[in-house]
Amino acid sequence: PHPPRPSKNYWVVRIASLAAALDKLNIKISIEDLLKAIHDEDEAVRAEQIERRAALSQRVNTVSDYIANPSKLDPLVKESRRLLIELTGEAFPDGKVP
Repeated sequence: PHPPRPSKNYWVVRIASLAAALDKLNIKISIEDLLKAIHDEDEAVRAEQIERRAALSQRVNTVSDYIANPSKLDPLVKESRRLLIELTGEAFPDGKVP
């Protein structure tokens, strides 16, 4: 497949090596220094991501809300539910609640 055609506003120049590209752009820096700067930037990004993950993991709660032995239901609440179901049955005998 052919590469996409460049926009009229931009010129695409293909250069075979990084050294040639730096020379073409008139950048006077050694390749080793450039690669070290890139590596240092990548390490800074990784360190920031590790710090964010650590902060996020401290905020996440992994404790389950499951109660192994729940307390007994309050008799008043139980009676209230029973009464509500009974009244609903009387008000809507066919079971269809609008």
